[in-house]
Amino acid sequence: MNAEIIQGSFESDEALDIITRLFHVLIKHHENNLLKLEGEEIHSTEEKIKLLQKELFKASNYIILKGKVIDIRLNLTISQ
Repeated sequence: MNAEIIQGSFESDEALDIITRLFHVLIKHHENNLLKLEGEEIHSTEEKIKLLQKELFKASNYIILKGKVIDIRLNLTISQ
């Protein structure tokens, strides 16, 4: 199943808000999972969180540097 979640042009402040919120949902999901995990699973999840934080930082900088209008396309693929 494929779904186009976001497709459009946004003012940079709007784009930054959308991207930040998306990343924060994913980060919060992994943080909540930390409470249920043990051992190596904790380390793996912490690494996922760090990667998401790094990607958010890169995306934020890109949006800030690129200017006034930003195109965003976000597709969701769900498969088995």
